[in-house]
Amino acid sequence: MKVVVAGGGVAGCVSAMGLKKLGYEVILIHRPRSFEAYEGFSKRTVEALQRSGCNHALKTIGPLSLRSSVWNGISRDANSEYLTFRPDFDSALLHDAMDNGVVLKEGSVIGSIVGDEKEISVVYKTSQGKFTISGDAAIDARGRFTPFPTAYEYGPKSYSLLHKIAIPYDIPSRTTLHSVNDGWVWQASLGNGVGYLQMTCAFEIAQSIHHYNDLVVLLESQENDMWVLHDAKAEGSLIRRDSYGKCHKNVVKGKIFQVGDAASSVDPLSGNGVFQSLSMATILPYVIHTVLVRNESDTGIASVFYKERVKDLFNRYSRTGRDFYRSEEKFNGDFWTQRRSWPLDDTTEFNIRIEEKAILKVPFIEQQRVVVTPNHPMGISFFEGINIVPIVTELLSEPIEKRQNLLMSTSQGMNVATLQKFLLWMHENRMM
Repeated sequence: MKVVVAGGGVAGCVSAMGLKKLGYEVILIHRPRSFEAYEGFSKRTVEALQRSGCNHALKTIGPLSLRSSVWNGISRDANSEYLTFRPDFDSALLHDAMDNGVVLKEGSVIGSIVGDEKEISVVYKTSQGKFTISGDAAIDARGRFTPFPTAYEYGPKSYSLLHKIAIPYDIPSRTTLHSVNDGWVWQASLGNGVGYLQMTCAFEIAQSIHHYNDLVVLLESQENDMWVLHDAKAEGSLIRRDSYGKCHKNVVKGKIFQVGDAASSVDPLSGNGVFQSLSMATILPYVIHTVLVRNESDTGIASVFYKERVKDLFNRYSRTGRDFYRSEEKFNGDFWTQRRSWPLDDTTEFNIRIEEKAILKVPFIEQQRVVVTPNHPMGISFFEGINIVPIVTELLSEPIEKRQNLLMSTSQGMNVATLQKFLLWMHENRMM
């Protein structure tokens, strides 16, 4: 069976590699990134790339750099991030895919991917003309540039203005996040005289910025000291790109699947963009495998599972970004008030329960009894390697004030350390 993948970024390559390992013929259509940029990767993003076998891509990841912040008027050393040159990283991802047996074709996919239950068609163009590849299923992994914007639901519309700069003095590798009147600013020094400056602001402001000098004037109006502006010189052109949260309304349409930023993308303030893409891309091959080889009932279960998974990731990381905006109390303009109130808080009372829900049981998606909690809306079956469904079923039959004593008296086969962790988990999930 053949699967066609449109897009050669993180989501496309990791999905393709996963499908190849399941025995599929995979053809991936890619084109070079349209602009050069560095991006900060978190430690858990790097760990996820390691688990996915992205060995060549891992070699391109830059050094761990100090990340500081000036937020809500307070300066602090927040954490660290790996500054990575995306063109080199993306090229290495394609190398990983090729090493895993994925067939690569360079070109630009045109319009929507179409098809029926029997065959999916992907049209792409190169300098030699237009071509069509057919397959049993297809993945749209074209990122934020996926066409048909009406197919998405949106958060407040933010745009990021990015510019490469030359820094004429020695600054060690570092990044800084600043909150300012009209948005927030990310500054990066690569430690070799090269830097990047990016401001995220409302769409209306972004539309009025066309050149580096425009960006400098905007930043100087923000009443905040930007260290990269000290004698820095512009290199290249201003890059304007959307950076707001959006989620596709139908990530599964028959045997056509959206993944990565094409499925859902979050405000970069949440700091989870690449990790979110990896979370989808590592699970999607099993979804497609279930759809292609199991019966119609299992196909429906797998499709619903993936839709819920994408939506859950989007909601979770959108709330993370919103809470970060709420932690900035110094500024109260429209930019801040809109993003502090989206997404809305869920006021529905949540009932912890046991349900039949779809889960991953490699290599398929299957239904199983799980525990559904506020922190695990998709359901959870195991804790520290122990099946907790019968344990929680018994505990839920008792009044909440009696559950801890019941658990402590029976221990449920847990050692002391695991029992203590499980008690904490029960409290965090409102079961005690």
